[in-house]
Amino acid sequence: MERFDWRRSVAGRAGGLFSRRSAITWILGINVAVFVVLRLVGAAGLLSGHEEWVGACVNSLGLPGSFAGLAACPWTVLSYMFVQYEPTHLIFNLLWFALFGSFLQGSAGVKGLTAVYLGGGICGAALFFLYGVAAGFAGAEGGLIGASAAVMAVVLAATVVEPERRIYLFLIGRVRVKWVAPVMIAISLVGFTGGYPGGNAAHLGGAIAGIVAGLRLRSVASSRRHRPAGGIADCVTESDEAYLDRLLDRVRVSGFEALSPSERTELFNLSKRLRRGSGR
Repeated sequence: MERFDWRRSVAGRAGGLFSRRSAITWILGINVAVFVVLRLVGAAGLLSGHEEWVGACVNSLGLPGSFAGLAACPWTVLSYMFVQYEPTHLIFNLLWFALFGSFLQGSAGVKGLTAVYLGGGICGAALFFLYGVAAGFAGAEGGLIGASAAVMAVVLAATVVEPERRIYLFLIGRVRVKWVAPVMIAISLVGFTGGYPGGNAAHLGGAIAGIVAGLRLRSVASSRRHRPAGGIADCVTESDEAYLDRLLDRVRVSGFEALSPSERTELFNLSKRLRRGSGR
């Protein structure tokens, strides 16, 4: 019988962290593309004497500050989380997303990372408007743009799933992510809302979404590690393939040593079942 070679399997399934199938590639790409387009529109408007052009573009993509505006532009619930105009805002958000997104994609897969990002942005928009209702007006004052709520969700979800994972920080060294995430959240809340309570509410919505998603992902991973052998566990299912993809993503991103002994056993057993199910 041919021996399973996980290295060859990883090479065959994974095209690199920033491959075309990677959620990180697409999300980073959309954010950067929108930023570049807005900057070009701003420059063109400045040269032609139409400085209002860029404001109109931002308003058409950003989350409005009123329910009437949201009803007129419902797509902004999604589009606002890809809009940054200030370079520091863009760089801060995307660096944290690339770092923690790589962890989460390794654990939850491409679909999982995408769902957490979008879910965090939507929850951020919901709390943005709930803050407006609580404050006594129909929607928070001013509009809202930026990926901060969505990135917050990714950071918190990755931290809840793997709190003991270590990352290397320049001038500091290796630090567990459970200590990095709170600092990142504090910087985000203080540095990029300008004292804007609506922005803080959106960040809180993203954080809540990330914690809920992280707990859900941990629960699913735990139930898989402890499921009984034999019976239905020996059947080849779509979930088996998805879980194998997630394990292989983790191997690709962090190396085979990043898997726990039970996950290494599961990787071997899943590959055997899938090979048997395909008749090879």
